[in-house]
Amino acid sequence: MANAKFESGARILLRKNKNCAQLFVYFRGARLHRSFDGPLWLLRETKALNRNSIIINDPYDAYYQLGVGQEPANFDELMIRVERLVNSLDWVRDIYIVGRSTGAFAALECGMRLDATAIYCFAPDATAADEMEFEDIETANKVASAMNSADLKPQLMEHRCGEIKIFYSEGHAADAAKAASLSDVPRLSLVPMPGERHDPLSTIRVHSLAEGLFPAFVAAEPTPGAV
Repeated sequence: MANAKFESGARILLRKNKNCAQLFVYFRGARLHRSFDGPLWLLRETKALNRNSIIINDPYDAYYQLGVGQEPANFDELMIRVERLVNSLDWVRDIYIVGRSTGAFAALECGMRLDATAIYCFAPDATAADEMEFEDIETANKVASAMNSADLKPQLMEHRCGEIKIFYSEGHAADAAKAASLSDVPRLSLVPMPGERHDPLSTIRVHSLAEGLFPAFVAAEPTPGAV
């Protein structure tokens, strides 16, 4: 049975299932209700909730460039924390990274660092940073850099992940343009969805398209010597 514990004051939620060889790392997007309802809904509807998962919440809505609190206090520190958690799950063989909106950029970089089996991005946000205010220019520059997928493009062209999927609403001009800018990345596929909102997950919810979105359950290999 899966069990869960919180780290960093509910900003990192770890759920374990030692009977499953798969791990889902979910980066929540900005400007949503501050709860885990979105990722929990997606993981539940895709039948991934009974697997290993790490759900991460950005309290600053700053593309995770400010970390998730005093510790981790920036994106690199957050990646160190995530890598440590991943390494602690020694029964996991396949790693899937999921990101929504501003969390999609964190998902791309995290997935490349972990050589993930697959990365699933829902509407990478191309505009939110323009609407944010920060205390200093250094922070503003960090976030502005993170919102530009061109900064990640050279890395993405050399990524070693199994596959990358970008889901977006085909009627949302900014999201469609962002997706198109990544169309030549190896092993990356674009998944246009009907609608005009910056939220393809709504389409998936309304049209009951969640089932089959992620791979089927894979059991963990028995621990050597276990009875």
